[in-house]
Amino acid sequence: MNRRQFNRLLAASPAAAIRIPALAAGASERPWIGPQFWANPLQDWRLRDGRIECFVSGGDRNVCLLTHDVVSAPGTLELKVKLGRMDGLFFPDRATAPQFANYLERAGVPKTALIIGSADWDGDQSILSTRYLNGAVYPAVDPTGLKTLAPQYAAKFGGTPNPLATIAYTAVTLANAGPLAKAKPRYSAAALTAPAGFNGRDGVFRLLPSGENQYALVMKQVTAGGAVVVDGPKL
Repeated sequence: MNRRQFNRLLAASPAAAIRIPALAAGASERPWIGPQFWANPLQDWRLRDGRIECFVSGGDRNVCLLTHDVVSAPGTLELKVKLGRMDGLFFPDRATAPQFANYLERAGVPKTALIIGSADWDGDQSILSTRYLNGAVYPAVDPTGLKTLAPQYAAKFGGTPNPLATIAYTAVTLANAGPLAKAKPRYSAAALTAPAGFNGRDGVFRLLPSGENQYALVMKQVTAGGAVVVDGPKL
């Protein structure tokens, strides 16, 4: 195994760490890992609790040890890597999650940490068919609203509704809600941003004064070729 291959193998596992003897656990946390290392890319690595951690998924992430070199000469090279356990691995990007999972599987990294995805994972067949991602969890819009709307939509228009149809339904319902439409003044900022929120087709949601919004999401778990809801909607 040459240096490039070792670096790739090391980078394949975000659970891999290099112990820095000069730093005690918990002594420092910073994005620059030290003068003896070259981190690629710099912004995706950090030093925390005496460990080097890669906290962004993707390819071509590696660390080179600048104080030593491997040359083409007879001899023995011994490398020792101490693996640390992580409770969770966050893979938000659905485009790279299957590839990164395959890297971990090929490197023989055991699935001791819970893999967590993002709402962008929902319905992605590449993710659902990746063996190493079985058991991973991710947030998603509650499918109950769309399932309830589907037969009504089919009876009226024929076909299957677009998943965004529930948002349109919720918008019309919100516009006609009595506490908003009949209030004086109508649709005031205070009423629209009430902390209690509103009950939409996809569940409870809130409009925030900042212009952002919050939706109650369920948690789904990847199974063999599919996904199931394992926790109900929560804000």
